Amino acid sequence: MSIHTSRVARPLPPLPEVAGPGPEAYLDIETTGLSADSAQVTLVGLVYSDGGVRQLEQYFVDDVESEAEVLREVARRLRAFETTVTYNGATFDLPFLRQRAAKLGVRWPRVQTYDLLRTARGWRQEYGLLPDCRLQTVMAYFKVGRQDETSGREMVEA
Repeated sequence: MSIHTSRVARPLPPLPEVAGPGPEAYLDIETTGLSADSAQVTLVGLVYSDGGVRQLEQYFVDDVESEAEVLREVARRLRAFETTVTYNGATFDLPFLRQRAAKLGVRWPRVQTYDLLRTARGWRQEYGLLPDCRLQTVMAYFKVGRQDETSGREMVEA
């Protein structure tokens, strides 16, 4: 398992009120496929605020044997947060992590989720603002810049 952390001194935007008053973490995963029965986690990313400073933690599964270790560490970290914010995580990321954890004998915490995809779907339905709800479309609408040096597909291949 490789863990990489970084500190970025930028204020975090506030979450919508429905996310709850406690500390929150933003979570995203990369996997080798869509089925937790046959695919593995390759990367888990967490972003959270610590004293107003953005923290980024990335947990890389270096080999087949380290997946359980990564899941144990991510489960431990998630217990510190009241809410986990995702984009399509309520239907993919968190169920995938729960299933992989169960398969590998890792105790997974109960996680309160705020899924931003549901919010985007509401905006699209109510206001007709978005042509679709892909993350890239939503980011472009809000002019959120993103420069990835490596795609999710390239991460899996690596």
